Amino acid sequence: TWGHNLVEMATFEIIILLLWFIAYASFSFVSWRKNLEKITDNLSGFPLHDLTVVIPFRNERENLQLLIDSLRSQNTLPSKFLFIDDHSCDAGVELLEYDLKSANFGWEILTMPQNHFGKKNAILLGVQRATTSYCLTIDADIWLNNNYFEMLPDPEDSEMIILPVRMQGRNLLTYLFELEYASFQILQALVPRNEPLMASGANLIFNKEIYLEFNDLNTHKHRSSGDDQYALAQFIRHKRKINTYFDHRLAVSTDTPRSFGALLRQRIRWMGNNTQGNDYRASFFASLVFCLNTLFIGLLIYSFATLNLSIGIGLVVLKLSLDFLLYAAWFERNNTWALAKYLPILSLSYPFYLLILLGT
Repeated sequence: TWGHNLVEMATFEIIILLLWFIAYASFSFVSWRKNLEKITDNLSGFPLHDLTVVIPFRNERENLQLLIDSLRSQNTLPSKFLFIDDHSCDAGVELLEYDLKSANFGWEILTMPQNHFGKKNAILLGVQRATTSYCLTIDADIWLNNNYFEMLPDPEDSEMIILPVRMQGRNLLTYLFELEYASFQILQALVPRNEPLMASGANLIFNKEIYLEFNDLNTHKHRSSGDDQYALAQFIRHKRKINTYFDHRLAVSTDTPRSFGALLRQRIRWMGNNTQGNDYRASFFASLVFCLNTLFIGLLIYSFATLNLSIGIGLVVLKLSLDFLLYAAWFERNNTWALAKYLPILSLSYPFYLLILLGT
C-alpha cells in the first residue's frame, strides 16, 4: 500500500542518516582523542598575575561556602577575585566577608547600583573594574578541581578561551540530566576548536579590552541570561581568536537541576538565548537531531502498531549504538564510564523529552 511504501522509504532514509551520523561520530571520536593529546602540552601556562576572576551572585549563600572551600584548596591562585552582589537578601555578602578575612588571595565585593540588576550587568561591572588583561567568569554555584588554576592553558594568541563545565547528578534522575547536558559538549566537539557553537559563562576566559569594545548589552538586556552566548557571537562576528578546551582537569562542576520541571525551565531559557540565528551550524544540528528523533518515534509507533517488530528492534539497536558511539569519547575523557549504564534510558526517552521540551 501507499502508506506501507511511505514508511519503508522513511525507514530507509533514517537508516541512511543514522549511518552517516555513525561515520561522523566515529571520525569525531578519533578527533577527540587526537585533540586531547595535542592540547595537553599547552596546559599550565596561563599568566595568573594577569587574570581577574569575576563572580556574580544573587542569593547564593548555600552555594558560596562550597566555592570558597574549593578556592582555599588551590595550589596557585590568580591576581584577584571580584564578587559582584546583585542585590542579595540572604546574608551571602556577610558570609563572604567573614570567610574571606583569612583568605590567601586578593578579593573585593562589589555591590550593584540600585538601578542596575541582573547577571549581565553584574559581569559587566566586574569586567570594568578589573585591572588585568584577562577575565575569567565563573558562577557562584560551582566548585573547582584542586589544581584548576595551575592547569589553565597558555592563552598564546587566544582572545577567548572556552573551558568545560560538568553538571553532576546525585541520583538516577539527575544522572540522566548529567548525560543530557553532556550532549552539548559532545556537539561542541564535532566542530573545530576555534569555531565553537557555544560557551558557558560558568567557565569562560576572555580578553578584557576586546570584551568591553564589542559588548552589546543594550541589544539583549531584556533577557535575564545568555551573557556567554552573546559574547561569543560578538567575538565570532568580529573574527577574534577563540580556542576551546575539553580536558576534564579544566572543568568546573555544578549540580544538575533537581527536578524535571527545573530542567525544562533551564533549557527553555537557554533556547531563548540561542534564537538569534548567529550560527547556521547550531540550527543545522538542532534540526537534524529533531528530525531524527521525530522519525524514530513515528517509525517505532508504526512498527509496534503493525506488529512489524523487526523494524522497531532494528531502530532501537541502531539508536543505542549511535548514542553509545557518540558518548564513548566523553566517558573516556571524563572517566565517567559508571554513567554508561544509564545511557540506554536517556537514549530511548530523549525523543519524547524533546517533544515535551518543544511543546512547553
